[in-house]
Amino acid sequence: MSAAGNPWRVSLWTSLWRWSHHVSRAISSRADSHSSGKRVRLHGAGLGNQLNRTGLGSRTFMTFAAVVGPLVAFAAAFQTLVFLVLPSRLRSIWAPMTIGTVGAMVTLGAALVFGFDRIGLRLADPGPAFLWAGGTLLAVASVGIVMLKSSPLRERLSDPRVAAWTNRGAVSHILFRIPLMTALIEEAFFRGVLHATLMAVYPPSVAMALGAVLFGLWHIGPAIDETESQTGGPARSLKVALTVVATTVAGAGLVWLRVETGSIWAPFAVHAALNMTMAIFARIASRTDWLAPARV
Repeated sequence: MSAAGNPWRVSLWTSLWRWSHHVSRAISSRADSHSSGKRVRLHGAGLGNQLNRTGLGSRTFMTFAAVVGPLVAFAAAFQTLVFLVLPSRLRSIWAPMTIGTVGAMVTLGAALVFGFDRIGLRLADPGPAFLWAGGTLLAVASVGIVMLKSSPLRERLSDPRVAAWTNRGAVSHILFRIPLMTALIEEAFFRGVLHATLMAVYPPSVAMALGAVLFGLWHIGPAIDETESQTGGPARSLKVALTVVATTVAGAGLVWLRVETGSIWAPFAVHAALNMTMAIFARIASRTDWLAPARV
């Protein structure tokens, strides 16, 4: 069905466009009222100076910031809808495509217009990223080993979706899909583009909190998918809510790391190491034939 024949779709896009336009005009008006021919003050540390040196002007960046907000909301809502409506076979295709396409397009566009430094994509010193990745790997592996030794904990660690992977599929997920299509895209988008735009509009504490909350809401869809096998409505809803809370807290930690290190690469290293190591141990826990005692 075309957009013209779908009132819901037309209404959604019209509302998003009007909201973006309204916020953009409000931000531009605020900038005009405070600038008076002088440099506009932005909340992001050093961002105002960088924008003025490039000649792009604060209005351009703030207009972009006004567009990113509804885009994140729409992408999160669409991803959640994908997980709710589509069967698992189609879902496994469309959910990564949603994340990858939206995140890559916005990140690449922002990098080309505003520069890689401004959104944290330039890697000046790889040392912190390697240290954080190694520390995360050791910490998660230690917890995983302890959980494998306990039957109740091993059951909590196991995941039937991971167990269903073929060996080739497991290698593809762990070495490609998780670090590149999930961790890299999410960090470039949430800790890169979104963080920079929020810092341009809000005080640092508010920007960091909003970024963490949006990151948590982004995981509603995956949480629904993860709990699909559970029949109890309240228990499933509780687990989805706990997942959103946990990813919000994780998002706060990752955005703090982004601020401390000055780029997205340390958060990416932590994110990738965490998810990859968890996937490895979930596969080990799910493959009972690997853990069964040898028969004499």
